[in-house]
Amino acid sequence: MDISRFWLFHAFFETKKNTSQTRETNVFPSEPLDEQAHSVAESYFFGLFQILNTVTVLGDTAKAAALREKHIHGVTADGKLWIFLLVEYASELLPVSVSEL
Repeated sequence: MDISRFWLFHAFFETKKNTSQTRETNVFPSEPLDEQAHSVAESYFFGLFQILNTVTVLGDTAKAAALREKHIHGVTADGKLWIFLLVEYASELLPVSVSEL
């Protein structure tokens, strides 16, 4: 999840100041990201998103094994959709970015 959070943050948001709610703001890039860098991050994010949507359930729990037997793809070991987790994270970021405008 950390990698997908990183790509989502750097594809669609800019770091202007450190906030305790968002760990991706703890380290600033040495140079501000330009439009091309955001575009590359966006491409990586959507590529990763496609992989997460098609990956089988990871984990050694009984619930994960049951989901694998049903050929369920795109969910975490606890049964949550990857897209749902990323939308939750984006919704956490939006109030922060709007308040900084």
